[in-house]
Formats: sequence, structure tokens, C-alpha cells
Amino acid sequence: MFGLIIFSSIFLSMSHFLWIMFVGFFFYFFATPVGALGDSLAQRRADDLGVSFGTIRTWGSIGFATSSLAIGLVLTLTGVEYMIWPYLAFAFIALFVTFRVKDVEVSKEPVSFADFKRLLQNKPFVIFLFFMMFLTISHRANDSFIGLYINQLGGTNFVIGSAWFIGVISEAIVFATAGYWFKKYHTLIFVILAGVIYSFRWFLFASADSYWVVLALQFTHGLTFGVLYLASLDYVTRLIPS
Repeated sequence: MFGLIIFSSIFLSMSHFLWIMFVGFFFYFFATPVGALGDSLAQRRADDLGVSFGTIRTWGSIGFATSSLAIGLVLTLTGVEYMIWPYLAFAFIALFVTFRVKDVEVSKEPVSFADFKRLLQNKPFVIFLFFMMFLTISHRANDSFIGLYINQLGGTNFVIGSAWFIGVISEAIVFATAGYWFKKYHTLIFVILAGVIYSFRWFLFASADSYWVVLALQFTHGLTFGVLYLASLDYVTRLIPS
């Protein structure tokens, strides 16, 4: 979180393309693991408490959704060049929270390169990662470019924030209700189902001629990312020893 705050301050102040590329490397080096580490911690904490991971992760989605809507409105009124201020505000809040979060003990044995070698020898895990790559690349591409796409279709920053709000609220609903439907079928069934819906989603996005179409389709974010994320995390947790 300290690295994220330092390099986001520099990154969001850059105006020269080569410097953006250079500083961006360090920014994403610190920013990218935060979500994954937080979700991994939530997964272990859910196991310790005997509750569904979705019941914890729902609140992350609700926070994401409401802040997307609020910041979209703020940036529409002030301009996207002021993105640095709400970003740093949330970053400092997150830093404060990390001091208050309770850690979990995963294993008494330290992780070594031998463990990494064991992972690579786990054929179901490697095959799963290979096929997941095709789904996650398209998903992350959408995350990166949906704002530009909506803007190209005539939408404002508030419309972009609204698109994220709709998508992440649908994700929160999936996480919140996972305890009722998730355990009824094999995990990979949900992965395949999410992949099929992803395919339809991208083709429909590509054919959109108005940002209203993109907004209307954002509810499928929960049926794709929400379902895929829960199923993938559950499947990998079963494959890999503590």
C-alpha cells in the first residue's frame, strides 16, 4: 500500500508517454497484488469463521460500485485530470484498514521454490490456468477499455461510473447469494457456463451502437466475472495444499 501511494502519486501526474510507461510498471507492480491478496485473505478468513467467501466479498463489490458512481459524478463535474485526489483518498483509507486487518495462518512451513515446482507438476492446475488465460485476458481488456469505449459512443464520465456501478452491483448479488446455489453443481460447470456467457457478452458489446446498450449489458458482469471468480477460487483452493 505504501508503494501504491508513492507511485500512484507520480504515475497520475505524468504527461510524457515514455515516463508513463516506465512509472506505470512500478505502479502496477504494487497496485495489482492488493486485490488478489485481499481476496486470498478473505477466503482464508471465511474458512476460519465457517462462512461463505461470498458473504465477505459482497461488501468489496458494494464499496466498488458506490465509489464508481460517486467518483464518476465528481469527475464529470471537475474533469478526469483530477482523478489523483479521489484515488489517493481511497488509497489512504485502504492503508489505514490494512493496519486493522487480522492476518490468518496458512501454514507453519515457509513457502519455498520446491513448493512452486510442485505447483508446476500439478497437471490439472496448469491446464486450468492455460484455459483461464483466454477468459481473463478478454475480461481485463474490457476492464481497461470499457471507459474509452463508452466515451467513444458518446458517454460522459458519469455514464462510465454508472456502467461500473451496474456491473459490480450484479457481481455483489452473485456473491451474496452464492451460498444458496453455488454448491449444487460441480465447480467446473460454473466455469464453463461463465465462459459461454462471456462469449455472448463480448459479441454483443462489439455490436453496440450506443452507450445505452453497454449499460444494459453490464448486468451480465455478475453472471460472468462473479460466477467465474467464485468457481475458480473454489476449484484452485481444492487443487492446492495449504
